[in-house]
Amino acid sequence: MLQHCGFVINNKKSQLTPVQEARVLGHVVNTVTTIISLPKEKEQEKLIYLKFLHSANTCTIQQLMKGIGMLISLLHVLPQGLAHY
Repeated sequence: MLQHCGFVINNKKSQLTPVQEARVLGHVVNTVTTIISLPKEKEQEKLIYLKFLHSANTCTIQQLMKGIGMLISLLHVLPQGLAHY
């Protein structure tokens, strides 16, 4: 139906069977518990980098911007973080 309307379907990236948990834009979305979470490897990667920034005496603007980008990306997973933004 979508193809008939002019949409192009990428079969490699498409999940054609229903699932209760899927990866979307780097997050794990669970439709049963309605929870969005980070995969463990992404959580570790962000934690290690943010600890590095916290312990560094100096950093470049690129390193700082990367850290800020990581924190902003967590707002989808940790909505209470908006209270501190």
